[in-house]
Parts: sequence; structure tokens; C-alpha cells
Amino acid sequence: MLASPQADAELGRGAQLISTVAPVRPVRIQVAGELRATPALPADGAFVLLPLSALRLRPGATGPLEVNQLLLTGSGIDRARLTSVLRVMMPGAITTYRSDIFNALADAPLQHGAFALFAVALVAAAVLAVAVVLLETALGAAERGVPSAASGPGNCLTCSRWRTVPERT
Repeated sequence: MLASPQADAELGRGAQLISTVAPVRPVRIQVAGELRATPALPADGAFVLLPLSALRLRPGATGPLEVNQLLLTGSGIDRARLTSVLRVMMPGAITTYRSDIFNALADAPLQHGAFALFAVALVAAAVLAVAVVLLETALGAAERGVPSAASGPGNCLTCSRWRTVPERT
């Protein structure tokens, strides 16, 4: 039997007897290997993988063993055929496709707002970066003695003869 790291830690070493709320008998299992994730189930939470043949119905329970979740993965899954098979094998079954959920999340307002906020933050950062460069250039020019329009009239080396003298009245 394969178990996730969390389930492996909870089960411990050696053979363990596990039970469930389903109408199946308790099963004696021993972890043979650790599996961090499966393509159908991401790596969060505790799970165990064991063959369906290891499960037996409790005394007094009738009918076939019910499957509560079926995780399929792959690129060649025919949705129409899968739905028709499930309709026959598991009447009332609900099919949910992870790709549909992910596509719905991509258009969610929260996702759109987050991307819009990132775009606004990038533009603001670029504007502030340009402002810093301009301020550093202006402040550095005064330290180097390079005239600028902000240094006032008459501070230009080539304009020294143009200095103005205030007129007395």
C-alpha cells in the first residue's frame, strides 16, 4: 500500500488496522512506500492508495462497494464517453473536471484584480524610478558645477558677462 507522507506519519510503522465510515470491514495495511502526490491528487493532505480488491463489505451490507471519488488523469480522456459510462455504472454521479475549475478561476474577479494591481504597481514603480534618476541627475549637476536652468541666471560660465545688475531708482 502506498501512503502520502502525512498519512505515513499518522499510521506509523508496522501493520495497522484502519476503518472507515463506509460499509466496509476494517483493513489491515502496512505502508510499502511513500507517494508525495499523484497526477490526479496534488500533494496536500493525507491519502492512501490500495487496491479495491482489499476492501470487503461489512456483514449485513449488501450491494456493490460504492466508490466515493474517482480521480483520473491524462490528456486523452473522452468526456462524453466517461459521462455515459458513469451514468450506467454510477447513477447520480457528479463529474467535475479540474481543468474546468482552473479555467473558471482564471476569469475570476479576484484573479483579474490581482493582475490589474500588479500592472498598476509596475507602472508606478517605473514612474518613480524615472523621477529618482532625474532628481539624482539634477542634484549631481550642482555638485559637479555643471550649470542647469535651476541654478539661476548668470551662473553659466559662458554667460558671466551677461550678469544683471539691479537698477537703482
